[in-house]
Amino acid sequence: MPIRIVCACGKTLNAPDEAAGHRVKCPGCGAILDVPSPELEAARALAGTRPSVEPGTGEKASGSFLAEIGMAFAYPLTGKGMAILAGVAAVYFVSLYVPIAGLVARLLLDLFLTAYFFTIIQSSSGGEKRQPSLPDATDLWDDLVRPIFWMLAAGIFSALPLIVYLVVAGRDKGQPNLLIVELLGAWASFYFPMAILAMSLMGTVLAISPHIVLPAIVRISGPYLLLAVFVWLVWSGYAFTVRTFGDSLIGSFVAFVTLVYLSWVIARAIGITHWIYRNRIGWFRST
Repeated sequence: MPIRIVCACGKTLNAPDEAAGHRVKCPGCGAILDVPSPELEAARALAGTRPSVEPGTGEKASGSFLAEIGMAFAYPLTGKGMAILAGVAAVYFVSLYVPIAGLVARLLLDLFLTAYFFTIIQSSSGGEKRQPSLPDATDLWDDLVRPIFWMLAAGIFSALPLIVYLVVAGRDKGQPNLLIVELLGAWASFYFPMAILAMSLMGTVLAISPHIVLPAIVRISGPYLLLAVFVWLVWSGYAFTVRTFGDSLIGSFVAFVTLVYLSWVIARAIGITHWIYRNRIGWFRST
């Protein structure tokens, strides 16, 4: 099976299995990329060695963390972002009026947008300012299906303390303590961004492990708290949009476009956090 590599410039390469352990040049920006197997990539990450994706030669992010986070709202409008957003919106709008084919189209959109979410994180983690190209879809499982499972795994694992508490409380036939539920829900929201970032860069679901995620959070505790609050506020904005426009077809369309736009904002904020604080996070160190 080809080894999928995503350069910081957004270009996706599919290297043959025999290329594992060697280095190739990105045809998009000329950056030199390692070609490891997924297992080797995870091992290198855990050992604190160099990453398989090096920043390309494109324009790099700069400035303060707060400024970069704020600029995430303009990020979806850069590069090909507006064209991609318009295309996605058009497909979704048409799908609302085509019953069976529309369901298939929306499923494919979900797969595509989830894969693109990870692509944006990877690109932004390399310091690129513009949105990356569309994700490769030559391998249905690796390129489109696996990112969905990654997203679900990160969400479930982040909310695991809350899930366990609710199960235990239900088994004891007691009413869950609202304060505990809110605190565990807040913890899930706090843990999730770093878990997604780790999984995106290390290329393995094992990267959501606390022994990888928690030390990284501690090393950049202040900025990461700002990131977590930012993500929460953005999602609150989406919830407000859903409540405002209701369940009509137009409301569904507006909510979908808002969801896509804000998910790109969040992906950008998560990725740029790694770019700015990559040395303090310490997952990858040059040898």
